[in-house]
Amino acid sequence: MEELRTKFTIDEKRIIVAILVAVMEADGIIDPREMRYLGEVLDAMGLPESVVESIEDWDMSLVYRYFREMPADKQEEAKRLFVGMAESDEVSDPRELDIIDQL
Repeated sequence: MEELRTKFTIDEKRIIVAILVAVMEADGIIDPREMRYLGEVLDAMGLPESVVESIEDWDMSLVYRYFREMPADKQEEAKRLFVGMAESDEVSDPRELDIIDQL
């Protein structure tokens, strides 16, 4: 995860975090392991936890659109993070996977 700090722009990082939070919240249960995973990603990206609060009111349809405009290699790297979030609580809920599949 070390390369996350330099691989993505600040805007791309925020988009990825917004989608990570959407995956985390998709099943209606926020597991402590999901919070820990999110914290690890934020650390690897060099972002403060406060970035999560700044994206809470974002229009997710725009977030998804901007994500789809990212270069393919960055999308693939980000999708690995999304799958990691879905698997972090050892239960990959279909609602979490649906978000990832729609990307």
